[in-house]
Amino acid sequence: MGQKALHESDSYRYDRIRFLVQFSSHLCDLGIQSYIPKLPTYQQSTFIPYIYSKKEIDAIFKACDELRLQIVQTDSGLFCMPSLIRLLYSTGLRISEALAMKMEDVNLDENYLLVRDCKSGKERIIPISDSLASVCKEYVRYRNQLPLGKTKDGYFFVKLDGSKCGLSVWRWFKKCLSKAAIPYLDEGRAHAFTI
Repeated sequence: MGQKALHESDSYRYDRIRFLVQFSSHLCDLGIQSYIPKLPTYQQSTFIPYIYSKKEIDAIFKACDELRLQIVQTDSGLFCMPSLIRLLYSTGLRISEALAMKMEDVNLDENYLLVRDCKSGKERIIPISDSLASVCKEYVRYRNQLPLGKTKDGYFFVKLDGSKCGLSVWRWFKKCLSKAAIPYLDEGRAHAFTI
């Protein structure tokens, strides 16, 4: 009951036990004997975000646009990076939310995204600007010309072979930072626009 479950964060465990304490206390108030568990020590978050400056963002965009493959790799996620980086910057989506989007979730005629894979489990609609829609339309135009045929499973962001882009895009993001002369911070600090 009080043990930390697999894949459970400290804050989620604390809240889970806090609710149990409240319920057990309520039962005791009603005259029903109930064990009241001890709350664990609340762990303060050590999260420190890093917010990029306008100059750094421009350098990241430029570096991303200039990245090239040395040899053809059909399983590379580089193909989608310029549009993915701009989408993350413009919308504040989590990388997992962006990569989970399918073609039908991206409406470039009415300029909105339908995000289904949310942390809260609820769907949400995110409006996008004309400039981001234009970037996405250009990406789609090139994506539709992929030599290996149609995209597999209908994902919006794909590799050259048409398969879903995965978290390997982190490797390309680190290369963008290096090319832009911006130091990569350790995993303990989140980067500005949630990539």
